[in-house]
Amino acid sequence: MAHEIKEIKLADLGYDGYFDLQWKSSEFTNFSAARVIAEHREAYKVKDTDGEYLARITGKQMFGAAKRADFPAVGDWVAITRLDNERAVIRDILQRKTVLRKKYSDRHDTQLIATNIDVAFIVESLDRDYNLERFERYFVLVSEGGIKPAIILNKVDLIAEAGQHQRVAQIKSRLGNVDIVLTSTITEQGLHGLTEYITRGKTY
Repeated sequence: MAHEIKEIKLADLGYDGYFDLQWKSSEFTNFSAARVIAEHREAYKVKDTDGEYLARITGKQMFGAAKRADFPAVGDWVAITRLDNERAVIRDILQRKTVLRKKYSDRHDTQLIATNIDVAFIVESLDRDYNLERFERYFVLVSEGGIKPAIILNKVDLIAEAGQHQRVAQIKSRLGNVDIVLTSTITEQGLHGLTEYITRGKTY
């Protein structure tokens, strides 16, 4: 029996009312909506409901870009014109809902990593590398970009249950009521719960 191929919708790629409102109030109606899924040298891979394309920005966009944030980034929703089944042109970038930036300790500027993320998983193992201060730094970085943080404590098979509860209590005392998922790839503890945490149409 052949498996039915489910049609991909924009909502499956993370397109929601925030972006749809911009689209309907703009001059994008002659273009197609796509999402940037990878960045290459002077080009981007974008995905829409029909497939994936290697896309470039217009010369006008390149000339008008004053800073790195003016260029497309992974996660962006963009208006494109498809040239053929493999190539496209990016015409414009929709306003970003959330932004993940990397801060430099010795400079005032930041590096744009990704955009339009709903939840960021901050992962640490419960072994010698466990560091509560590192969690706090990432928590602040994610929260400043408007992204919901969630913590994954991995390798819980290396620590007794009482120790697991102690670590969870420490994190919640420091960071508040953040979502925490305990996992182990050895015993598969928590992996089902992590799968259930991830919902269709959200970006993680």
